Amino acid sequence: MWLRFRFLSGHDVPTFSRGPGSRGISYEPPESCPEARILHSSQSALAGPFVPMTGLSDSVSPGEGEGLGTPSPSGLTWGPSLPGGSNGPFLCGKQTTFEGGMREPALAWWPGHIAAGQVSHQLGSIMDLFTTSLALAGLTPPRDRAVDGLNLLPALLQRRLMDRPVFYYRGDTLMATTLGQHKAHFWTWTNSWENFRQGIDFCPGQNVSGVTTHNLEDHTKLPLIFHLGRDPGERFPLSFASAEYQEALSRITSVVQQHQEALVPGQPQLNVCNWAVMNWAPPGCEKLRKCLTPPESIPEKCLWSH
Repeated sequence: MWLRFRFLSGHDVPTFSRGPGSRGISYEPPESCPEARILHSSQSALAGPFVPMTGLSDSVSPGEGEGLGTPSPSGLTWGPSLPGGSNGPFLCGKQTTFEGGMREPALAWWPGHIAAGQVSHQLGSIMDLFTTSLALAGLTPPRDRAVDGLNLLPALLQRRLMDRPVFYYRGDTLMATTLGQHKAHFWTWTNSWENFRQGIDFCPGQNVSGVTTHNLEDHTKLPLIFHLGRDPGERFPLSFASAEYQEALSRITSVVQQHQEALVPGQPQLNVCNWAVMNWAPPGCEKLRKCLTPPESIPEKCLWSH
């Protein structure tokens, strides 16, 4: 018995599997489940209802008898992965906290348990894999710490939708929060003018005035709020004076306050850089007379321009 999750983008991505005898989630190469690849989304699929999501978004599976390159009932075409891709209607790309940098579809495959061809609009995150895996094993999450992940089995097996907030961070800064169909931006930024002038563009061909900013803009007093169902491209912020804005702001402010009060700062594990750990003299370099002498080991805090 196997449950496989697949996070889909324009490039090959890992398949995570839980099978007989395994104690958790293990990596398998994409070739282990070639039928679980999406080549592209049709226009009709993109025109459906949009639910804010990060990590996991649509959980879909091929219909019975569907093969590579054939359309599925959900309007998706299954086929081999190709380099590149499209964000469809979403704004910007990776390195940003706009939807184009956060959303990606996911595929769950479990014959006999997850019906083929269904589409779920459950909002999910890669953090949910831990909690979902525990539920599959009949275990409960540890109670001596906060666990952010959500058990996705009700969505996968019972087609239930569970409302939950998602917090978009860039470093230690809370940039945005999604709750239901509404997304509030507290800060907006794509990348610096310096990087942009060097040709580094995280939003190629997209420019939304006051939103895709190259200066870090503070909206904490009056967040920019979008309804992602009507406006998945985050192009038309709600009017500050509208009743919808005030109601969404009240709900989002409440969950952000609860989140920040319960937040326990962690010790960063990926912010130390040390040139000495690079492979300066790989095996065989002496034959090519290309061996290099490693520099002195000086661990220091990494500085990321974005």
